[in-house]
Amino acid sequence: MRRKNRVLLLGSLASLVVYLIWLTFFAFPDVTVRYRIDADFEFDGSPAKASAVWEITYKSHPTMNGSWQGITTRMNTDAATAKLANGGFLFVRVDSDDLNYYRYQIDEWNYPNLIPLKLLHLERAGDRETINALRKAASERLSLSFGLDLLPGLWILPDPKDPTTLYEPDVCDRTAQCPVRFVNGTITFVRDRDTFDITSAFPWLATPQALWTKAQIEKLPPKREYPATYMFTRGVR
Repeated sequence: MRRKNRVLLLGSLASLVVYLIWLTFFAFPDVTVRYRIDADFEFDGSPAKASAVWEITYKSHPTMNGSWQGITTRMNTDAATAKLANGGFLFVRVDSDDLNYYRYQIDEWNYPNLIPLKLLHLERAGDRETINALRKAASERLSLSFGLDLLPGLWILPDPKDPTTLYEPDVCDRTAQCPVRFVNGTITFVRDRDTFDITSAFPWLATPQALWTKAQIEKLPPKREYPATYMFTRGVR
């Protein structure tokens, strides 16, 4: 009897392992893609180009009963940076809301994990369709153009050694007049990870901290904790 129970227990455990493997790799797949973002600007009349490779993992997100609810993302990204003619820097920020259960309620798609979905017309696609489309785009090394509507938020850093000089500029397209004019942008799916470490160029980003100016602090809700560094690096150190 004990041997029979032991066999049944081992059989049940084996079935559970098989089921978990099926859930992980087949029922609720994931994919990690890397794409290079290139964004061209004019800053006070001078050209500037921001580039970076952003790595994002998309994973199907089941409920306890095994039904599909959405896709979660994990990002390994540093802000795309551009050296300005005046010695300052432009940052393309990388903070983002996750998809989770709210995929069909997204109003703005200009975040690193959402831009590929919008350009591939996957706003309302199912999880498997999304994963397969991202895999195909990555394997084909697709290059896609995007406009101002999909450009993530920007920050200007006049003094690279003083993060309190950060400010958010006004941005417009090249037909309008403003300090930062967006010329064009592309994302290109690539194979290799970016080797650039943003903290080597900006050591103050190595530790999460609230690097807000007084004016920015006054705009934040009471008791809100949101380090400014989160906007510029989501890298895995």
